[in-house]
Amino acid sequence: MEKRFKSLSLFEFQTRFPDEDKCREYLANLKWEKGYKCPKCGHEKYCSGINKFDRQCTSCNYLESPTAGTLFHKSKL
Repeated sequence: MEKRFKSLSLFEFQTRFPDEDKCREYLANLKWEKGYKCPKCGHEKYCSGINKFDRQCTSCNYLESPTAGTLFHKSKL
């Protein structure tokens, strides 16, 4: 099995993710690396949401954040 993530020291982590935007950008890229598909209606087209890196379905207007449905759901980064 291919190892996808590597261990980071605290310094490496702080360098790679200096602010909340970098964390959200990383999570968004991981979550939607194979493309976006609305979890409510299955539509594949989206526009920007309210917050940076959110995605809003152009069919049903469902708004999804990079943290929704993940370990970080409803948590502050």
